[in-house]
Amino acid sequence: MKHEGIDQLHSVAHVASHRPREMLTRRERLERWAALLERRPNTEFAPFPEDYEAPFDARSRLRYQASPIEIAHADPLLRAQGLAGDGLGDAIAFFGLREDDALYVLDNARLDGQSLARRLRAIAAKRDRTMLAAGLVTAGVAAVPFLAFIFG
Repeated sequence: MKHEGIDQLHSVAHVASHRPREMLTRRERLERWAALLERRPNTEFAPFPEDYEAPFDARSRLRYQASPIEIAHADPLLRAQGLAGDGLGDAIAFFGLREDDALYVLDNARLDGQSLARRLRAIAAKRDRTMLAAGLVTAGVAAVPFLAFIFG
């Protein structure tokens, strides 16, 4: 076997890198997951098993068949970005979900891919609206001393 450098291989073959170019934002990760679920419009995903009311540390290790998390974990880009596994805790950590948001998406009687995608996008948009509102409040509070200085 002859060993060649990357530059030499480019001249005889297409060399692809599987390393992501840049890290996706939280919203981009949620959008990617939603798009993956939308590609399965007729698939009914299973809800949480009955033991989902266990303490959170036990729930975070929860894995179950036919879950939407399995679809996300099967995606090479999301795995390359850092999705460690197909457990509930992995999804919460990677997608930046609050526990109640994760339950909103995953703890429902058999939803299809499009319904789950809508829920994921609503969660992404909710956080964006919250951040916008916080920015506006901060700007308003910062403007009060300035206005007092000008008009006071």
